[in-house]
Amino acid sequence: MDSITLVVPIYNSCQHLENLFSDLSHQKLSNFTCIFVYDKSTDGTLTKLQSLIAKYPTFHCAVLVKPQKEGVGKARDFAIESGLVTSRYVLFLDSDDSFSPSYLSTLFQRAEATNADITMCGYRRIDSSNNHVISTEMVHNPDVINDVSDSSVVPYLNPAPWNKLMKFSIIQDARFIHKGGSGEDMMFFAKVLPNCQKIAFVNEPLYDYFVNPGSVSSLTNEVSLDEAKSGYLETKAFYVAHGQNFAKCMPLLEAFVFLRVAIGETTRVCLAKRHFYSSVIKDTKKWLTENFPHWECNKYISFWHCLRNGIKALLIWRCKFLYSIGCFGLFVLDYKLFTSIFKKDIKW
Repeated sequence: MDSITLVVPIYNSCQHLENLFSDLSHQKLSNFTCIFVYDKSTDGTLTKLQSLIAKYPTFHCAVLVKPQKEGVGKARDFAIESGLVTSRYVLFLDSDDSFSPSYLSTLFQRAEATNADITMCGYRRIDSSNNHVISTEMVHNPDVINDVSDSSVVPYLNPAPWNKLMKFSIIQDARFIHKGGSGEDMMFFAKVLPNCQKIAFVNEPLYDYFVNPGSVSSLTNEVSLDEAKSGYLETKAFYVAHGQNFAKCMPLLEAFVFLRVAIGETTRVCLAKRHFYSSVIKDTKKWLTENFPHWECNKYISFWHCLRNGIKALLIWRCKFLYSIGCFGLFVLDYKLFTSIFKKDIKW
């Protein structure tokens, strides 16, 4: 049995497959299986994939062909439910990204040494149009987190699955797809966390995530904001239905909601509207108070907690304070000024 199963959704990926297979073939760890989930493409992806599998026989491959195109989240869920994942660990990749030759071996060795349920590495965000490194992230975490439900670090972690080696056993009935549709990575991460006892970190950027300015993750509008809200309500119901272990993590979920919806998504919608966005902020605060009524006293966004966790955490507390006095629009203006001057984004 191989140590790791890699799940790779494939859709119109013809131009990226050579690089993907090159990265896979250069991995220092060789005992892994790739499950490619083919979503109905229009660019010859399946033919290219089959030829590359024949060209690179050094690692095991399986191809799942979905009957219809349903997106990345559904493709990942299709693999989870296929019965083909028999390894101890699973990792979900994007076909258009890149990773170091030590990517799998380093994550695997760290996971085995710590018996962590999730092992994460650092990564670089790269502009796909010019290969410019936008930022290097997740390289200043503690060695391990032993109590996920009481960690000051977890609320600030990027939920994307491509830098996370997971024990397949913690996934259970968690899935990427949800009724809202937007924020699949966050909802999935939130659903597996309560099953996780320990998280380990590799504070090196082993993965390169290529940012496409026109991609789904780069765009936010009122529809995606509403979808995110719907997704978090479904995740909250998931927590309630799963009992005590999940109930302990409800403050974490509440913090995720504040960071991702109240700050991140709402700010981007406001910037897109440009004028008269006070109604968006009021609607978000009303939704937050009705569905997550303890957000104002959440320990992860309290002043003293944020004071101990650096400048970004203090910015989050400032956002909470501005929301509480009805002045979050001031942050939106600050954010717009910051991004226009420094040409950098802040990921929440």
